[in-house]
Amino acid sequence: MTSLVERIVAVAESLERSELPWALGGALALAYATEEPRGTRDIDINVFVPARRALEVFAALPEGVTTTDADADEALRTDQVRVWWDDTPLDLFFAADQFHTEVARRCRDVPFEGRTIHVLCAEDLAVFKAMFDRTKDWADIEAMAELGAIDLDLAADRLHSVLGDDDRVARLRTLHR
Repeated sequence: MTSLVERIVAVAESLERSELPWALGGALALAYATEEPRGTRDIDINVFVPARRALEVFAALPEGVTTTDADADEALRTDQVRVWWDDTPLDLFFAADQFHTEVARRCRDVPFEGRTIHVLCAEDLAVFKAMFDRTKDWADIEAMAELGAIDLDLAADRLHSVLGDDDRVARLRTLHR
């Protein structure tokens, strides 16, 4: 059985070899922002290419990751797709607009198991979490804020650039004021 850590390493190495721009998000990026890891069983991967290149991204993933034509169709329809590596979900998020291009330039390089991996910066992670608007995502944003790991004004400005005037922007601006 392959561990989650081994799978993260394999994903990172495969994507590096492919020369596709990528970064890990979700709980893994959160762990680097807060220095407090939380449990996860999935790997969130931002690939900074349009979904029309989904087949190229699928081909770059490690051997054993299962993808289908339906997955490629889902990526084209929603700019994201969940694929599987045995019992490990890999959530792929494709570049849907200019914001994603900007996110790619702001990623952080961090140490992981003797190598360097790319993760979303805290502010961009907060933007994506606010866009998902789930209770657990707001708890993650609050954890980053409590630890001083995030510039909330900057994150709110970035969220506003994507959503315009939206309740989630106002909520982000009012955290810990």
